[in-house]
Amino acid sequence: MEKKRRKDQGNMVKRYGKSVGHALDGINYAIEKEKNLLWIMLGIVLILVLCFLFPVDTYELTSIVICTGLFMITEMINTAVEAVTDLITTEENKLAKIAKDTANGAIFLSLIITICVVGIIFIPKIITKFC
Repeated sequence: MEKKRRKDQGNMVKRYGKSVGHALDGINYAIEKEKNLLWIMLGIVLILVLCFLFPVDTYELTSIVICTGLFMITEMINTAVEAVTDLITTEENKLAKIAKDTANGAIFLSLIITICVVGIIFIPKIITKFC
């Protein structure tokens, strides 16, 4: 017989608090175990430094926050896909490879989009300031 996952018990506030705790556990795991996420966070810090050196308007900042946030989210989803895939099989498997490669492809696309948006925002500002 399969073991059913127990849902969090208690009133709505307790359940919500436990859900937030689980979410923070996941973020903490990703930061501790996924070195790529640390590099992403370093990149985001550098982008924030650019925001202070070259002031951005509300729309530009919103675009940067959305892109960098989605990039981090994509990395965390990739971590989850890899964990579930490894739970199912650690042997070479065509479908496992497809799952992992596709999740990595999503990260790559989100990186390209983020680089494009950051470039579109900051390259003209840098050219104007230094040329």
